[in-house]
Amino acid sequence: MAAARDRRCSIVALALLAGFMVWFAVDGRGGAADMTVTTDRERADALVTAYARHVGAGRRTLDAGGDVSFGSSGLHYDAARAVLTGRVFVNGASLRTAKPEGQANYRRMVGALNDPAIGGMFERGGGVFVLDEAREAYSLVVDFPVATTDRATLIARMETLQDIAAAWTTRWFFRVAKIMHGHEPAPTVPVTRATDPG
Repeated sequence: MAAARDRRCSIVALALLAGFMVWFAVDGRGGAADMTVTTDRERADALVTAYARHVGAGRRTLDAGGDVSFGSSGLHYDAARAVLTGRVFVNGASLRTAKPEGQANYRRMVGALNDPAIGGMFERGGGVFVLDEAREAYSLVVDFPVATTDRATLIARMETLQDIAAAWTTRWFFRVAKIMHGHEPAPTVPVTRATDPG
């Protein structure tokens, strides 16, 4: 009788252990979670969840439109390209309330930010600028191919992008605006966080 009870307890314990191991892998706290991913969308969601946990946002995934925001940063999945685009807010753009010439200047500014001779002279961490008219925001964005990006790389690059965006918000964005309007010459040597620590 006691032997049968011990055997049942052992079977229950093994079942619980197996269940915990599956949860551990699927939940993303174990190293094998990527083995359970079968589609690009699932891989993108796993990357999003890893980044969400890193920033203290719990177990977040992409919404129906393939997007997720974390305050000043966010990720967007482009299924056609199988790419997860990381974005970090740099500055606002009051397009809705601006007059037509103001709206034209906001749109012109994104060109200056991405011009190799103007904004390209300032550190961008491999990113490019976009003007998101719906969000009324300039963001620095970087693409992450979901097939080849691991969690550690995504987190590290997003952290670096946040640091670079802070320099843009506090210093470089307004310098580029002055250059665009002819009030300041463009730099002749690259400007980085190391050379311009603020």
